[in-house]
Amino acid sequence: MKRTDPMTTREAKVARLTAALLLGSVWLGPGIGCRKTESQRPDGAESKPAGRTEIPHPDISKFDDAVRQQLQGKRSALAALCERPGVSDERLSQSYGEMGMLYHAYNLYAAAEACYRNAQALAPRTFRWPYYLGRLYARQGDSDSAIASFKQALSLKADNVEALVHLAYSHLAANRPDEAKPLFERVLAKDDTCAYACFGLGKTAMLRHEYEAATRHFSKALLLQPHATFIHYPLAMAYRNLKQPGKAAEHLAKKGPGVIIFNCPLMHAVEDLRVGMKRQLEVGAAAVRAGRMTEAIEELRKAVRADPDNAMPRLSLAAALAKAGDRDGAIRQFREVIRLRPRNARAYYWLGVLAARKGANDDALRHFREALDCDPRHFVAHMGLADLALETGKHQLAVTHYALAIQTDPRHPSPRMGHVVALTKAGRYADALDSLARSRKILPRSIVLAHAAARLWATCPEDPLRDGPKALELAQAVFRARSSIEHVETLAMAFAETGDYKEARNWQYNAIEMAARRNRDDAMPRLKRNLALYKSGKPCRTPW
Repeated sequence: MKRTDPMTTREAKVARLTAALLLGSVWLGPGIGCRKTESQRPDGAESKPAGRTEIPHPDISKFDDAVRQQLQGKRSALAALCERPGVSDERLSQSYGEMGMLYHAYNLYAAAEACYRNAQALAPRTFRWPYYLGRLYARQGDSDSAIASFKQALSLKADNVEALVHLAYSHLAANRPDEAKPLFERVLAKDDTCAYACFGLGKTAMLRHEYEAATRHFSKALLLQPHATFIHYPLAMAYRNLKQPGKAAEHLAKKGPGVIIFNCPLMHAVEDLRVGMKRQLEVGAAAVRAGRMTEAIEELRKAVRADPDNAMPRLSLAAALAKAGDRDGAIRQFREVIRLRPRNARAYYWLGVLAARKGANDDALRHFREALDCDPRHFVAHMGLADLALETGKHQLAVTHYALAIQTDPRHPSPRMGHVVALTKAGRYADALDSLARSRKILPRSIVLAHAAARLWATCPEDPLRDGPKALELAQAVFRARSSIEHVETLAMAFAETGDYKEARNWQYNAIEMAARRNRDDAMPRLKRNLALYKSGKPCRTPW
């Protein structure tokens, strides 16, 4: 039998590999430095041999030039490495892993997964490849695969905090709080300042219906990272389940966009690979969410400089400047957006917001109308125009635009509540009650609408439309669910309508004390006027 030259066989396979890589489908063959062994999936099930993991060729046409050049250059470098004889498994694993990281950075998940699996097959004792696979699977909602990958990563580094935390969160995503709890506790035993683990224990406790424990864990997470204002929402839900509506309302009022910062150097290494305008926009947006406005504005200015004729980064920069209080700078950028994109409704809307903040109401109304000329279904432009019209006494205009906002988003409670208030202020009380009844059929669980119904039944100036007992029953139910100043005030109104002025005075005093504790000076004149009515044995006839 004629013997085959091993180098000839290797060169032929390398040539096929290189061609496949450049054309978009690649696998590792045993002749290019990959041991001819069976690889194992992280969950222990057998997969294809290590030499058969295909890498798809993702569509990168949507990216800007800098990103396309980066991806194409890295892929060409990988192809060139595969052509070189004698490349070690370790070196080839590194190259595949770095290619996977780059795909991962741009959310090209299928290609990233294939690269990571090749890297893992070539270097099965390297921690970061199964860790990255776990993060990839978790991002895509594949909790079982994420769990398997994180477990494999932990078999290599048993006490790695990042892998422990994300394994625990993957168990939570799979609705397995009992598996998540000891993992979070292991993390906190190593680092009791890990807010992300505290928050995870809070979520675990909520799933286990341990609401007292949930409040402790969420509160500790907030203490460690006070900027993470989104934690106030689950904390409020925990207090609500503990039947503590006052504390629930207090935390709901504090809910914001701030998120927990969890340091993960491996993922930072992936994120730092991004280049181009998209990367700068992402970094800027993340900084805005975290309240780091100086950093956000700096990154967004870079994005604008990278593509000065693109309206999108200018719009983001303008919004960030507005949030940072640089009104003049924001206006300049919004006007530049309109120069580039004359039909940009968001830019006109923001100009309206900035004009309203300055008290230039006519300019604000004009800008809101300009936004609606560009996009007649622009929800926040309808809301901005309606709110300003209500504030300035243009009640019928407010009614019209709240109604249009309802058409745009039928399940949003704010325009429905605004519609009721505007009709009431316009003296159209029966129409207000009809609007309220229709809205409560569509949103039967809305506390806001239930509160409005209680207040209108208690205070409507037209005698046939009031219903004191119904108002009192509903006001008490609303108060049990959420005890704000306004809800206490409505209870007083309802007691007064039923003729129980002693209770009305007591509740009104409570509302005044709450307003004083919370520095609600804006509410004091109204609260004191109504107290004077109840002292003189008169009901309130001013719903809002």
